[in-house]
Amino acid sequence: MPEPVNAEFRFLAHRISDFSFTLHEGIKNMSVSLDLDDPELEYRRADNGCLLGLLSLSVKVRGRSGRKIALKLDATIKGRFEAPENMEDKTFEDFCMISGAATLIPLLRATIISFTSQAGMNPPIRIPLINVPQSLSKTALSEKREKNRE
Repeated sequence: MPEPVNAEFRFLAHRISDFSFTLHEGIKNMSVSLDLDDPELEYRRADNGCLLGLLSLSVKVRGRSGRKIALKLDATIKGRFEAPENMEDKTFEDFCMISGAATLIPLLRATIISFTSQAGMNPPIRIPLINVPQSLSKTALSEKREKNRE
């Protein structure tokens, strides 16, 4: 087996920065929908030239029983990422948006499964596997690049 090579792009930490949950009692046959917002990236170059980024990813889950919204779950996770000074800004943005989101989604999934199972939901809410590159809108990626260049 070949020896693993560490990536220059590093995941430093994560935090659930926002979480709200409402569930009405006695609801049967609920249909659940999921909305994953495009990630938001803020980054800068540190004094030593390294790139430091903060990626925010939000999800909204709604459960409907007929016309009534019986379940609301909103959650935001933020992750810190770092890259060496020789990495170009565009490369760092792409890594954060694609690899960063792919890193944060399983952490958010685990939080939501854990919380909803401990809240007594059976089955708990499960965020499905997500194809990150296809899920991100092309306009969102372009807008993020333009915003960070300003």
